[in-house]
Amino acid sequence: MSQAYREFDADQVLAKINVNTVNLNDFEMITPTIAKVVVSFTGDFKGEQFLEAVAKLFVKENAASLAQPIRDSWKKLTRNSAVGFISANPEVRTYEVEEKGKYRTIAKNLLMDRDDETTWELVKSEAGEYLCRRGMDDLSEVSTTLRSHKVGIPSLMQLAFSAVARNEFIAFVDKKEAEVDYGFVVGKSKTNNPIVLSQTSEKPMEVDSKCIIHSTALSKEDKQPEGFKELAAESDEQKVIKYWQTYYRYSPEYVNMFIDMIKSMNFA
Repeated sequence: MSQAYREFDADQVLAKINVNTVNLNDFEMITPTIAKVVVSFTGDFKGEQFLEAVAKLFVKENAASLAQPIRDSWKKLTRNSAVGFISANPEVRTYEVEEKGKYRTIAKNLLMDRDDETTWELVKSEAGEYLCRRGMDDLSEVSTTLRSHKVGIPSLMQLAFSAVARNEFIAFVDKKEAEVDYGFVVGKSKTNNPIVLSQTSEKPMEVDSKCIIHSTALSKEDKQPEGFKELAAESDEQKVIKYWQTYYRYSPEYVNMFIDMIKSMNFA
């Protein structure tokens, strides 16, 4: 009597059991094209897998994703939830000769799809012509549709905001670039937002407190740079700015130490 043995791949079995899902639990519009969101998830995500899953949330009818997660802006809230930022990713279409009859011209470089009456802007580039969906760069409508709050997942209203102090190093989302930037806090604005010396531009800029991702500061055990103790008592903001500009230009390894410290706190 013979026995039949069934071969199986343990990794494939685990992949079927461990289903990764992501749901939008809460959102707040920072600008019409940037939102701060809370998502819940199941499964065991790694950084890149998580970012891809968030983008898939905003896929409509097999088209390109209408939003993309901002890399390095995500941190865990609980074992199965995270908070981070997304930016609008306008839907695009090819514009081939045989497709031109599908559209009606309603203004210069502005077309309407005859079938679904959606509006598209005709964009010309070196690679050719393509269509960019109009009216889809505002994330509030699509986010409202997707939001499905789950019990036990923190809302944005429940998240405590910790004010940052001068000379702390922070990671934040630049609202103009929709990317993460870093910098030392050098002061406060009239609206009580931090003024940050951007690591990218080496210039001071006001940062919306809602856009702060992480902050860190030198502890007593850390090796403090020359003149740091005196800086703590300095009241002249311009002197504080010049001090940190010096470290951006002449001691990038010191600045990178802070960036690495903050990146170690990231989820994705």
